Amino acid sequence: MNATYPVFWLIALAAMTVAAFQDVKHRLIPNLLVLIVLLAAVGLRVNGGFAAAGLSFVATAIVAGLLYLLADREYMGWGDAKMIAAASLLVPPQGVVLLMFCIVFVGGLLSCVYVLARLAVRHRPQSYYAAASCLGGGRGGIVQRELARIAAHKSMPYGIAILGGTFCWLLNRVIECSFATSCSFWAH
Repeated sequence: MNATYPVFWLIALAAMTVAAFQDVKHRLIPNLLVLIVLLAAVGLRVNGGFAAAGLSFVATAIVAGLLYLLADREYMGWGDAKMIAAASLLVPPQGVVLLMFCIVFVGGLLSCVYVLARLAVRHRPQSYYAAASCLGGGRGGIVQRELARIAAHKSMPYGIAILGGTFCWLLNRVIECSFATSCSFWAH
């Protein structure tokens, strides 16, 4: 096992975590964080061998092209599209489809939470804003602002889904390897 593999993953997950918080707070995923994930992903792929890296770059180019079309038509934010493309390079080419499924699945769960919150805020806005104040989301707090965004039908912070989906893919890989008789976890 190459000792740099876990380091690259930790760097990428740390940057994605900061990006998710920035997305919640400002509805913006900074390009610097996308670049950090991308550089960590390049480090992972190149350490896995140049032949495998080439296939990974092709898979990421396909994902990036599809995401470009979605972002260009405003079906998703540009920051989300760039971060998903960078995340797709973190995994080997054969893992990209599962990663996309994980991101979409976590995004669907997050959407359900937002729909339920929107219904709750619409029917009893004062009680939910009061509850937000009790949770430390006082005047201008993050919980209060998020409830206001939900009530106003603003966009959902998909950076959370990207982080959650990537973490789910990684957790799946850990579980898969823990039940295998041999596993080259970091080599792929």
